[in-house]
Amino acid sequence: PWIHDFKALPNLAILLSYFCIGVALQLLRTPLIVYLIADLNATPAQVNVLFTVMAVPWCFKVIYGFLSDCLPINGQRRKPYFIIGWLVFIASNLLLAATPSPSIQLCICLVFAQTAGYMLSDVMTDALIVERSRYETQEERGQMQSQGYIVRFFGSTIGAAIGAVVYNKGDWEWYLPINVVFFINAAFPIFMLLPFVPYLLELDTHCHAKNFQQQCFDLFCTAQLRAVWQPMTFVYIYNALQLTNAAWMNFLVEGLGFMAWQIGIVSIAG
Repeated sequence: PWIHDFKALPNLAILLSYFCIGVALQLLRTPLIVYLIADLNATPAQVNVLFTVMAVPWCFKVIYGFLSDCLPINGQRRKPYFIIGWLVFIASNLLLAATPSPSIQLCICLVFAQTAGYMLSDVMTDALIVERSRYETQEERGQMQSQGYIVRFFGSTIGAAIGAVVYNKGDWEWYLPINVVFFINAAFPIFMLLPFVPYLLELDTHCHAKNFQQQCFDLFCTAQLRAVWQPMTFVYIYNALQLTNAAWMNFLVEGLGFMAWQIGIVSIAG
């Protein structure tokens, strides 16, 4: 019964991982934008580079899936990479936290590293859910995935709310230094997730490396299914036509005088 019960100890790390991913998606967005533009006088091009490096690791998700299938570690495909991803995320944030006033270049490099880290953990989290979903009854099929994404959305709301209030140095009487904000970002997985990782169970602990060519062939066959290629094409076109404006955030901060909490409210509402 525990295999599809999120509250069971072997599954609790999955639920908390979704929550921490949600927080990581939103917590830094507002403070980091205000810090770069207001404190470091970042240009629209530099802000656009930041948004780009935050988006690029999403393209690695397929690579991460291939990596875990073709190169299992100690007979396990998911848990070792799950741990590696969160350790990269934590280390990147702690390096930024150890720097009182990180430069634009350092922020961009380590934000890229932390995003790549939690994306790796996100892929493994989804894979662990899919493997457990096979044991759900027909009536319950998909409930674990839905619950996980609800928790991730809740984490995003919490992260956006925290990000909106912690770095209002120009408007409120108190604020937290940017390096403390990075530490808070690292603290969520450190104190909420890592204590439960030892109890996380992978269903198959004697995995063998899969053939890369066979993996590509299986993926190609799956992509030919109408239930796959139609929504996949829609999502691709939808995202391809979203043209981001590199100067938008600079306009909000410098042109309209938006404070961090106001940008945070925009993010929460969005």
